Amino acid sequence: MSSYGERSPPFDEDEMDFASAYSLASTSNEYMIEHGRHFFSRDSSSPFPRGDQVAKENEIALHNLMFHLYDNRLYEAPIQQPRNVLEVRCGTQGLWAKSMADVFPDAQVTGMDVATPDTEGRENLQFVEQSHNDQWILDDKLQQFGKFDFLYARHLFASSRDYPDFYKQCLEHLEPGGYFEQCEMIPFCRCDDDTFREGSIVRGLCDLIPAMERGYQTQYDLASRMEQLIQEAGFVDIQRRIDKVPWSPWPPPETKEHRSGELFERFYQTGIQGWTIQPLVRHLQVREAILEKLAQHTDMTAKFDQETVNNMVSAAIIELNKNEIHWWSPS
Repeated sequence: MSSYGERSPPFDEDEMDFASAYSLASTSNEYMIEHGRHFFSRDSSSPFPRGDQVAKENEIALHNLMFHLYDNRLYEAPIQQPRNVLEVRCGTQGLWAKSMADVFPDAQVTGMDVATPDTEGRENLQFVEQSHNDQWILDDKLQQFGKFDFLYARHLFASSRDYPDFYKQCLEHLEPGGYFEQCEMIPFCRCDDDTFREGSIVRGLCDLIPAMERGYQTQYDLASRMEQLIQEAGFVDIQRRIDKVPWSPWPPPETKEHRSGELFERFYQTGIQGWTIQPLVRHLQVREAILEKLAQHTDMTAKFDQETVNNMVSAAIIELNKNEIHWWSPS
């Protein structure tokens, strides 16, 4: 699901080895290791690991999925020749920002996140190490270009405890007539045919989302709320696009939807453990509600720890890989 308001090719999937999931990579930024995953200390508003190899693989999977959904385009907003572009929370690899810098060599492109990559020699690209949850401080080099005419963000769910302030900052740093675009996915799976069956662990994990939201005081289902938040911040002429995204390649082969399912499944495989491990294990205030829901979908109720969550995640990945239930969600 994407919204925008007025005021490059995909990356090689062969580089993503699923066997390397949950392996660790070094980083120059401060991080902590919890449940076997790397969490950036400066990214305390998010419960997701972002500093290890599997998180990087998830960034690549997301980038390739969005590029496919957008028919090999990088964005939806009606701006032909952006001049000054900012990607908010660009990720540790800056994939979208790098692609924009390549496609628009005359534009100045900036990526902002708590940990950023090298520009790899792109003269029209720079990265700023800063959280989107802080007050944005632009250095002299950035200020010389003035306000941005295009702001882009994606996959910001559960990354902030104050989304209204974030959207206000977006508006403040956007020049009049500029565009802001955001892409999010509704995290609840749906099935509207006779393949549905009770006891699905994929569905069970989705059912835990409201409890995780309460425990972490954030929004997993940002996609359903962002249009209102964007409007309340002061944006006008808001447009909305919704795609039906299969969670596995159950649609007929040789169709766009089949490929979408393949790409989403990869995104899910590399993301689901990171999206659930810290909220489910650490936040005791939601444990009672979680265990109640968990009992409906699995017999793993004797304890609730890292091993239990990893077993649930493995079971969900196996279920999705079987391709028996036609799960999908709006995106």
